[in-house]
Amino acid sequence: MTVSIKDWDAATIKKLEEAACEHGIVMDLLNAIRDWQVSGRPDAHDMHFFEIAAMAAGLAQEERYRRGIDKRESEE
Repeated sequence: MTVSIKDWDAATIKKLEEAACEHGIVMDLLNAIRDWQVSGRPDAHDMHFFEIAAMAAGLAQEERYRRGIDKRESEE
């Protein structure tokens, strides 16, 4: 089986790889996602981690706006 990866996908994979090397929590999240993909459903530990990550996503997005990394749609 041949898998075709587009340039954008390859760049995203590389960024995730780098982030996982830099921050162990990113590796934890990637492992939880992989476990979910393999098993078809997250276990209780992974589900709790996903819930915490979902909370962090909103906070991180606000911080990215504050730092000027991202712009709100209304600012574009």
